Amino acid sequence: MSEVSRPSKRLRFFPEGELEDAAAELDGAPPSMGTLEHDEEFWLEDGNIVLVSSNIAFRIYRGLLAAQSSIFADMFTAASSRADESYEGCPVIHLSESPEDLRRFLRVLLPKSRRTFVGDPSETDASFEQVFAVVRLSHKYQVDDILQQAMVYLKRYYTSRPGLSESADAIPFTQTHGIGAVNLAILTDTPAILPRALLDCASLGSDVLDGWTREDGSVEHLSDSDLRMVLDARDRLIVEAFYSLRKAFGGSPSMYCGDWQVCRDAMRELLLAGMDVGRGGFEPKSLFDSWECILDEADDDPLCSACLEEYHKNQKKVLEDLWLCLPSFFGLNIPGWPTDM
Repeated sequence: MSEVSRPSKRLRFFPEGELEDAAAELDGAPPSMGTLEHDEEFWLEDGNIVLVSSNIAFRIYRGLLAAQSSIFADMFTAASSRADESYEGCPVIHLSESPEDLRRFLRVLLPKSRRTFVGDPSETDASFEQVFAVVRLSHKYQVDDILQQAMVYLKRYYTSRPGLSESADAIPFTQTHGIGAVNLAILTDTPAILPRALLDCASLGSDVLDGWTREDGSVEHLSDSDLRMVLDARDRLIVEAFYSLRKAFGGSPSMYCGDWQVCRDAMRELLLAGMDVGRGGFEPKSLFDSWECILDEADDDPLCSACLEEYHKNQKKVLEDLWLCLPSFFGLNIPGWPTDM
């Protein structure tokens, strides 16, 4: 019996060149040079190195990047020693970052106007996506000055100072971003960021399980241990938020009160009003509410000037004490917490 013929390993079901691309895709290998697209923002015609992220090619100046990062310098040296891979006459470096993150990073390292994180951080209006990308990549590629400036901006919101950040309203961060902030704190070994970021995570409720979906479609999740820490702390934070309301309006009028009975009745009404607000569900971030909204919504001035002054003094002390205890709610012991008491 004649030997059964076996099919060739390279059946031509693909047009010329496409078989290699399909195999590379299945193997997780870099895409063929023929499938690359020029990045619209960072394709410099006189550039001398090409960074490839996904199927996007970034042509930039190797000397400028190498001068800022020894990691890039070593990568470029290795790429120059290989003659087997080039694109439009330039050595090629394949990177694992998404094109979106690499673009954000290059905007800082190779600015067309000025760096995003330079001088007074209040002059910038960076999104959390930008901060997240810059912190991760500047840490990975050891661009220390950019990392430090990005962390300064991050700490304006995820502060260790008493109370929530004074400038938080001007920074476009949300509670969901707390998931990314926790991961950045662990990556950069910056524990002072954790309590504020974990408080945001606890305020998400069950939504924290969904993670933070980034603009490129990737999802950031808390680690299992951090997730357990958040869920364990949530109930305690809610109980503490309830007691903070009781401390605000559950005490006695000031010893200098002008009409003890009137102010006592008013404080009970304010407490009941706060309870009505809380019936919608106390949340962990309610822990640091000043309950000024309850006073603002009351008819006229419910408390005499002495009792109002006493309220503000007591409330300030309550919030400072709670801020001092915030790390312990998550089982953390952070040296130097808090700052500027």
